[in-house]
This record gives sequence, structure tokens and C-alpha cells, in this order.
Amino acid sequence: MYDYPLTAKFLSQAEKDEVMSRLKRDRSSLADEFDMKYFWAAIGDWKIWVHMFITIGVYTGLYSYALFLPTIVKDLGSYNAHTSQLMTVPPYVAACIFCVGAGWYADKKGQRGIFMIGFMAMA
Repeated sequence: MYDYPLTAKFLSQAEKDEVMSRLKRDRSSLADEFDMKYFWAAIGDWKIWVHMFITIGVYTGLYSYALFLPTIVKDLGSYNAHTSQLMTVPPYVAACIFCVGAGWYADKKGQRGIFMIGFMAMA
């Protein structure tokens, strides 16, 4: 894997120039320098705080469940560590099927937001 288009040997010079111009256009709105005004602008933006609390709310429950489910299953019966680990697989398989299926159907309907709201409410 190449770390920059100019070092990619499989690209022609015209392709390298095109990729470089696309990268330059893509990053044109980003600041190259650090200034505390950007930090304070982010701290003062209410959307940052809402996103932070949503993220904390989602990941706290998600990782608590993911990390402690084998222990919970092990304590429910006389299971050894390997069996309890294997018994935690089915919820993740079902979640994977739902995620892929809902993503496909949401793209088909063009309504991703409704699906996200529904799954977040269920979570």
C-alpha cells in the first residue's frame, strides 16, 4: 500500500496529477495552522456537545454489553470460559444481519435518518 499518490508506481503521471488535484480540492476548506480560536469555537458549538453526549450514551451501553456478556453468560450456568464466549456469538450474528439488511433497505428507500432513529430508539 502506498502512502501518497506521488509514490504509487502503478499510476501514470496524468493520474497522479488528477489525484493530487482532487486531494487539494477536498482539503481546501480545512485550516493548516492551529489557533486556539478554532478550539474555543468547537467548545462553544452546541452540536459538538450534543454529539458528545449521544456518543457517550451509545458507546457506554454498547461496550458494557459487549465486554461483560461472556461473564454474564458464564454466571447464568455452569459454563466454562470457552463455552460462554461461544454463546455470545448469536446476538452479534443477528445484529450483523439487521445492520446489513437495514442499511440496504434504507438505501433502497432513501430514508437513512428514519432507520437510524428507529434503531437508536430500540437501542
